[in-house]
Amino acid sequence: MKTNWKSILDHLVPKHITLSQEKKQTILEEAEARLAGQKKPNRKWQPAVVGVVLAAMSCLLMVMFLSQKSMQNEKQADEKFERIIMPYEYSDLMHAQYDYINHSFIMLSSDRKSILNYKLDWIQEEQLIKPIKDTINDVAVNEEWLVYATDQKIYVQSRLTDKKYSLNEKVAHDIQIFGDKIAYSSFSSDKRSYRIVNLEYKKITEIPIDFKETSSHIVLTAHYLLVSNKEENQSAINIYNLSTHEMKKFNVSADSITNLSYANDAIYYLADDKLQRMNPKTGKVTTIKTEKCNSFAVYQNYIAIGTESTVKLYTISDTKLKDTHVFDKISARLVHPRFAEEGVLVVNSEDADHSIYTFDTNAKKSHFAGESKNWKATYEYTGSEIWNENYGSLKYHSKDKGQLIISYKGDLKDLAASGELRISYEAGSSKFKMNEDLNASTVRREYKMNDNSIGGALMKNQEILKVRVNWGKHEEEIQLELK
Repeated sequence: MKTNWKSILDHLVPKHITLSQEKKQTILEEAEARLAGQKKPNRKWQPAVVGVVLAAMSCLLMVMFLSQKSMQNEKQADEKFERIIMPYEYSDLMHAQYDYINHSFIMLSSDRKSILNYKLDWIQEEQLIKPIKDTINDVAVNEEWLVYATDQKIYVQSRLTDKKYSLNEKVAHDIQIFGDKIAYSSFSSDKRSYRIVNLEYKKITEIPIDFKETSSHIVLTAHYLLVSNKEENQSAINIYNLSTHEMKKFNVSADSITNLSYANDAIYYLADDKLQRMNPKTGKVTTIKTEKCNSFAVYQNYIAIGTESTVKLYTISDTKLKDTHVFDKISARLVHPRFAEEGVLVVNSEDADHSIYTFDTNAKKSHFAGESKNWKATYEYTGSEIWNENYGSLKYHSKDKGQLIISYKGDLKDLAASGELRISYEAGSSKFKMNEDLNASTVRREYKMNDNSIGGALMKNQEILKVRVNWGKHEEEIQLELK
C-alpha cells in the first residue's frame, strides 16, 4: 500500500504553523527523494524506513519553519524592533514577561496551573513550574527570583540555586518585585494591608497603610513603596520610604489613578486620562501633554504611550516628548506597553497572529560593507549592554547579534565547480567560520552567517571587519568598513 505522505505531513505540522501548498510540496518531494536514494527495503523493514522518512520530514519541517522565521527577522533587519509570533495556545500574552538574559517570555499556562518559559532563539517551551493543584493568580519574576501566588500561599523559587519555599499568605494580590524584595497587598474581611518580604532572609515587613478603599495599586522601587488608592471620594498616592520608614500621603484631583510607575526620581501616573508626574519628596505635580492615552510605561528617558489606535515611543526631557517613530510602519493596533527592567519595551499586537513586538532601548547598531574582486559582503551588528544595580551589587548584562551576508559576483557554474566554500571572520574577540560543499544543486548566489551571544564582551571601536573566503583553489579577503 502506498504511504500517504501528505496525510502524515498534515498530522506532523503543529497547529500554529501555516505552510503554503508550495512549501508542503517541497517537503514532500524532498522526503520522497531521500527515500528513493535508499536501497529498496524488504517489507519487514518498511516500518523502520517509514520512521526514518517521518524523522526526515520532521527535520525538514523544522528547518523550513526556522528558515521562515529567520526570513521574517531578516526582512526586519532595517527595523529597530523585533516581531515575535507566539503559538496561538498562549492565551494570556498580555501579561507575558520578557526575560532579557535568556531572550524568552515567561507566562502562565492557559489553565493557570503552571508557569512556562518560551525561548525565542530556539522556538522552544519549557516548564519553569510544573502543574500544581491550585490556580495561580499572580506571577512576578526577575533575574534571580520567581514568585507566584495562589489563594492560599506565596511560592518563592531562586532562579540561581533552585532553592524553594512558601509563605502562608492568603489572597495576595498585585505582587511587585525589585531586586531581592517583593511587595503585595493582602485582603482581610474589612481592609487591605501591605507587606514587603525580603526573599533571601524571609523577613516580612508590615507597611503602616491601613484603610478601607475601593481600589489600589502598588509599585516597589529601590527606595519607595508607592500605593495609589481611592477611599470614598478622594484619590491619593501614599509614599513609604524603605530606609527611613517615613510615610507621606498626597491627595490627587482625579476620579481614578492608574498605571502608577516610578522612573527618573519621579512618580508617573494617569489621573483619569491625563499623564502626570509627581515629585515624591514635595508632592508637586506637573502635567505631561500628550494625546488622549489609556496606558503608558516609563524607562529612563523613554516613555511608551498607549492611545486608542496604537503605542508610540517617545524620549522625554522634563515634560517635553519627542517621537522616536519606532512603530510607525506597523499597521496593526498595538496595546499594553511595558518595559523589562533592562530597558526592553514589550507591546502586544491585535493582528491576526497576536504578535508581540520588542524594542531594546539600549541597543546600538553598526553596519559594515565592502567587496573584493569576486565577492561583496555586508555585516549588521547590534549590541546591547546595561549596568543593573537592583540586586545589592552592580551587575553587568549584555547581548549581541550579527549577520554576515556575502554574495558571489561571478558565474555560479564556476563557483559550483570549486567543490567547497569556506568563510571565516572575526567580530571583536569572537571568531566564526562556515564550511559548505558545493555542487550544481547546492550552489547559491548569497550566503548568510548569524552569530549571537549573551553576557560576552561587545564589539566596540572596530572600524574594519575582515572576511576570508576560500573556494576551491581560490582565496580572497574582503575588508568591510564601518559605514
